[in-house]
Amino acid sequence: MATQHETPIQKEGHSSSSSTSPTRLPQKQKEHPEVKSAAQHGTPSTTTTTAGLIPQSGSSSIEVTMRNDLSLLYRVIRSIIKPLRPRLVSPPKKPYPGRSPKLDPPKKRNIVIKETEFEHVWMYHLHAFGPDSGKQAGVQKAHHDGKQTELAQKSDEHTTHLDGVKNEPRRTTKGRGFERRHRVYYFCGGGFQGPPSGEHWRFLAQLAQDLAGHRSSVTFPGTERSVDPESDAKIELILVSYPLAPKSPASESLRVLRKWLRRVMDEAVQNEETLGLMGDSSGANIAMSLGFWAVEEYDSSSPAATDAKANLDSKHQRESQRRHFPLTSIISISGPMDLTNSSPEVPYADKLDCVLTADLTMSVANIWCGHDKNRPPEYASIPLSSPEVSPLFHPDSAFQNLKSRNINIHGVYGTHDVLAPSGIDLMKKCQKLGVKGRWLVWEGQMHCFPLAAGGDWLGIREGREARKFIETVLRGDAEMED
Repeated sequence: MATQHETPIQKEGHSSSSSTSPTRLPQKQKEHPEVKSAAQHGTPSTTTTTAGLIPQSGSSSIEVTMRNDLSLLYRVIRSIIKPLRPRLVSPPKKPYPGRSPKLDPPKKRNIVIKETEFEHVWMYHLHAFGPDSGKQAGVQKAHHDGKQTELAQKSDEHTTHLDGVKNEPRRTTKGRGFERRHRVYYFCGGGFQGPPSGEHWRFLAQLAQDLAGHRSSVTFPGTERSVDPESDAKIELILVSYPLAPKSPASESLRVLRKWLRRVMDEAVQNEETLGLMGDSSGANIAMSLGFWAVEEYDSSSPAATDAKANLDSKHQRESQRRHFPLTSIISISGPMDLTNSSPEVPYADKLDCVLTADLTMSVANIWCGHDKNRPPEYASIPLSSPEVSPLFHPDSAFQNLKSRNINIHGVYGTHDVLAPSGIDLMKKCQKLGVKGRWLVWEGQMHCFPLAAGGDWLGIREGREARKFIETVLRGDAEMED
């Protein structure tokens, strides 16, 4: 256990967290003028507010959807797995090498997974095909030099992106003259130490199918957006295999990922594309950490980005591109935003969590930050309270930069999760400082419940509806105007 000390949130008194704890909210709340009940959508237990977890007067940048309905299947699963915690999520016994691991993706129905390497980081692009498309699903592995092999059955035409990644061509659409691509880079959880699990691959494959409009997704109460085949944006999901602790602790892993992200953003500027960062659990922490870094440090007028824009036709176009910032959103699914576990709500959530424990999360955080014997001596350790690993502790100015860049911060949390208090605190800080976003807070749900969705009929209903919420959020981010 790390030594507890006063954090920036505690210096503010933590009064808002204590008085509006999501885990202690009553099941039924008095209706407020700013609260939109989902009863008209057939789910009385859903409440949407644009003010916060407890309805407040005045406008807010944050829209929160609160749920408290729990399926019988989930209640049964929760009672079965709680005695097994935290063995279900134990880190791997053998550490991974200190670099981005090359993965072995499973074959997924109607999905082609393309493996590429860029800036020494392995990436896995998920391309969804309709059930009647005639395309062959499978995995397209890269050669050792990073070049692509051919699929058994190719797509029709392709253009090249990054280091040879082949993608479907832009199609002309009304209004823009081309189809704008929005790439979502996903970081999987695993205690900062493990590669993606089977649940991660299944979740991303299903989400890719949903986004492509090839699945009849479940509806999410309060959302009425439908799949628009003529949308201006094409959304692509890309799993990022990041360097893992303890061989690559945060100081090294984040260094590699920042270099990678800078190049990815340069390419997006060049191609007039947008991107989002997304992750679950420890992966969400990394996504948020990288997002804050990009807002503070990325400059599209850097030499690499400027060289990429050399062929633009006019000075006006170059100046417009120089101001372009391609990151539109960061999405956290059950991610830890405070590695110190300093919220006074953590002990209460620890008693309710059926997957994690506070002790396990502290152990994992210490390994990630290099506070264990397995850290290579050439890499520095990082304090758990450092904003570069605990995004909640970024100063107000960093959040205000998110606002000025028009970056959305979204979240999905279940309140029976020891990591939820830090996520809720981040949401409140975003609200306080005017950062926009949409949040799903599900009373009584477990850690990373969207990954427990299973298929269309297996798994928990709450997970499927959370995935629909994420799909809707992604569509909204992809359609943001430049």
